[in-house]
Amino acid sequence: MRLTLPEIKKKISSIVPDGIDFEVDLEAGSISITTNEPKKFTGTGDNLTETS
Repeated sequence: MRLTLPEIKKKISSIVPDGIDFEVDLEAGSISITTNEPKKFTGTGDNLTETS
């Protein structure tokens, strides 16, 4: 099932905690989530990002 960009933005908004300023865009066929507050995405404990 393919989602439209507004549907993708809505799904991501439901995951990101309130108070974090971010934008969701498409870049060369990939989804880009940008923020001026990266530590809130990668801080300690439960992270919104994964590292390998």
